[in-house]
Amino acid sequence: MTNSPTNSRPLHLQTVESLFAELIGGSGVLVGENESEFRLNNLDSRSLLNWYRLNQTKWAGNVMAADVEAMVSAMTTSPPQLPIPAVNAQQARRRLAIVKIVAHRFAGVHAYGTADEPPPDLVFKPRAPITLFEGWNGAGKTSLLNTIIWCLTGQVLRPQRQPEAGQLEFSGSFSRSSENGDEEVTLHALTPVTPLPDPATYVPPINQPVPVDSWVEITFRDQDGNELPVRRTQMRTSKGKISEVTSGIDALNVDPISLRIGTIMPAMLQFLRIGATSDLGLAAARLTGLSEVSSLAKHAAKARERLSSELQKKREQEIDEDDRQFVEAKSDLQKQIDAYPAMKPLDDLPGPSNDRALEMKLSSLETHFNTLKANALTAAQSILGINFDPNEREARTNLEASIGPALGQLKSMQQLPSVRRSRELSALSEADWKLVDDLSAQIWNEGAVLGELSATPDLGKRRQLYARVASWLHDYGDHDSSSCAICSRPLSGILDPVTNRPVSDHILEMNEADQQLLSLTQKAWVD
Repeated sequence: MTNSPTNSRPLHLQTVESLFAELIGGSGVLVGENESEFRLNNLDSRSLLNWYRLNQTKWAGNVMAADVEAMVSAMTTSPPQLPIPAVNAQQARRRLAIVKIVAHRFAGVHAYGTADEPPPDLVFKPRAPITLFEGWNGAGKTSLLNTIIWCLTGQVLRPQRQPEAGQLEFSGSFSRSSENGDEEVTLHALTPVTPLPDPATYVPPINQPVPVDSWVEITFRDQDGNELPVRRTQMRTSKGKISEVTSGIDALNVDPISLRIGTIMPAMLQFLRIGATSDLGLAAARLTGLSEVSSLAKHAAKARERLSSELQKKREQEIDEDDRQFVEAKSDLQKQIDAYPAMKPLDDLPGPSNDRALEMKLSSLETHFNTLKANALTAAQSILGINFDPNEREARTNLEASIGPALGQLKSMQQLPSVRRSRELSALSEADWKLVDDLSAQIWNEGAVLGELSATPDLGKRRQLYARVASWLHDYGDHDSSSCAICSRPLSGILDPVTNRPVSDHILEMNEADQQLLSLTQKAWVD
């Protein structure tokens, strides 16, 4: 509450509509004897008040769980800017007089006629400052007043009850002859400002409402002689809903409550009892329409109580479940990151929190992984070929859909012996690979030697023979190598018939490695 600014209006000059427009729009209202300013500075409060504006039928009802949910959702939207009646300095000397009233197809003033042929419009021009309507009960005095009251306020006076909205529909009964000649009664919707059709001239079609076509135009003349027409039209939309359109009311430049003081309030006095001071305040509130706000306050208090009890408990349970799912998703993602470190983001994965910064962190993570995905799709082109376009949505979708089956096939291939052997080979150390290289070189050299022997079969056979003899002499070292291993005769001077070289020289040339290798045939070496 603050001191009153010059552009705020007192509460007693407000209606429910203007009060909503002021508070929802962020303006202030003057309250109390000192006329301190009250305003809703919180956007959530203004959005919630707008929900109440749009749901006036719920003010006097019970607080339902669905309503509380809707109220919470409403606070996530921005409050609208509603039109506020203008007020200026000239309003204090404002003087308005009715110079003309034109009514079209208005209940109590006109007969209905037919849907296509309305009765002639009523045109009334006052000739004196004061006009007195006189007549018997049922002559139409109240209906004449209703043309003015409805045009200015949208409400009409009702016998023996409080005024009501002119667009509040009710069902009218119509008698008609059926196909078998019997009389049947049908119900058709119409409004308090629509004349009740005479069945002798017009009966609405079955299952159809009474066509609505009513309007009243009042022409005022202000203190400066300016004529100000005000018009209210009631019609039925293409969907069958009642709609009222007004024009010219803002040009009157008067407080909304001023339109009620001489119209609706007198009809409500008979329903008020004034005794104590509080009764007088209640009576004033009912006359201005602000008594409805007390129902709003009670509903809001109950909604707050429900929100802070069972709904809060329910929300806490939902938050716990969301946190559990968040932690589970975080754990799954962390496992993927541990398995593929290249996809690790700069910052650690965040945990569940009510901090607004969490949204920024999650947005940053989404950007990070989307970038990785885009880069991976681009890199996939080098594998899949130029026919794969990472910019085409269908190509990306097909690739992503194929990743799962491909991973399944790779997992199955891991059970193949060749794949297992390859996996085992990948686990060899540098020392193991050196042994493999040395063995490969040895095999290569031995193969080259044996290949040379097979290229010269005669010499190869002789060398294999001498290799075996040398191997035998090596195993049995007590034999004299200068004599024959078979007959023990001296080898001196004995020549090999193929090489024409001394046999003893061939035996001496065979070292231990050559003995083992050359003594083998190719088949024995391969085996």
